[in-house]
Amino acid sequence: MGLRMLRALRDPAVLVCASVAFILGMGFFMPTHAAWCDLFYVLAGPGILLALKRGGFDLNWRDPAVLLPVALIGWFTLTQAWCINPARRADLFYVQGFCCLVFFLGAVQALRQSGFAARLGRVLIAGGSLNALISIGFYPSRNGIGGRLGGIGETRQAILGASLIAVAALWAFWRASQPKRQNLKSSRGWYFAAGLLLTLFILLTQSRGPIAGFGAGLLLLIVAHRRRWRILALAMGFPAMLLWFDRGLRAFVWGAINDRGTSWRPEIWRASIASIKLHPWIGNGAGSLLGYNNFTFPHDLYLSLLFYSGMIGFALFVALVVLLFWRLCHRPGAERILLWALWANMLISGLTDYGQIIQSPSPLWYIVWLPIAYTVVYTTNPITPRLSEAVDTKDRAWPIPL
Repeated sequence: MGLRMLRALRDPAVLVCASVAFILGMGFFMPTHAAWCDLFYVLAGPGILLALKRGGFDLNWRDPAVLLPVALIGWFTLTQAWCINPARRADLFYVQGFCCLVFFLGAVQALRQSGFAARLGRVLIAGGSLNALISIGFYPSRNGIGGRLGGIGETRQAILGASLIAVAALWAFWRASQPKRQNLKSSRGWYFAAGLLLTLFILLTQSRGPIAGFGAGLLLLIVAHRRRWRILALAMGFPAMLLWFDRGLRAFVWGAINDRGTSWRPEIWRASIASIKLHPWIGNGAGSLLGYNNFTFPHDLYLSLLFYSGMIGFALFVALVVLLFWRLCHRPGAERILLWALWANMLISGLTDYGQIIQSPSPLWYIVWLPIAYTVVYTTNPITPRLSEAVDTKDRAWPIPL
């Protein structure tokens, strides 16, 4: 089996798929962020580059859906040349920009392979569920009842961890909502159970922005699947019923959220806007520090775009979002609902957090770049990977056990 897998990696398509799935799967379990980065630098990154070199993958570089993300990463990386208030080792953002580009191109090429999107969904759901199970198990001893849950791996930071887990949770609920098929009857219940476990993780982090983003994405799934809304509505209805009938629990949850106040967000945003006004068009540079008290970045996706890359970078991002949304509206298929949910999670949770988008590797690879890459593939590839048709199917040409 091991020799067969190694021989299969000679195929560029298999190599790029295995590299992308490997780095995203291991992000749930690596003991430190540095260790996860080393995995990308030593194994996954070179694997993607080798696959791209050997594969001769054809991308239409004239298509703005392909060109805009590459231009956005390139512009962010270029802004490091005029970094105003550089952080320590800020020049590493040149490397990080390159790594982000490698991951994005690798994700696009992997998602173009038939059936890989379904397999990647299984990797994210399984990895996220095991991460949540371990994290919740240690929650009372590590955080104390009432404390904010911090997970393991790349979910150790409550806000980014909640948004990352939300990607897996939305994918799980989407899989649970699909029509009954012979190969799905035994797994829909497991996907729903995984979604509930991941939802519990998100709630225990007490991260308000990610909870709102996840709730918006889940609401889209419920509205889109009117005939099967019950199975998804339980995910929102069960916690709501508990809060409604249990006054003690309601007071505890409200107190845990309200006692944190605004978490300095208005002050951080005012400082960010003041810095943006100094360099509105080209930004302060990828490696710049905000320099407001101990806060180093704007804690808002949109202000971060303006702070680091100016109006040029912000315009590139807005153009990318508008283009992909327009194409998504005109592309039929069940997968479109999943993509809408992932975009809702990204754009709404980004209102209260997120900084530099070209960090590498980063939880933002799950939250931002994976939905972008999959939407690019879904709206441009003439042979779209059909998740609803590829779920749990056997592919004799696929030797990697994902």
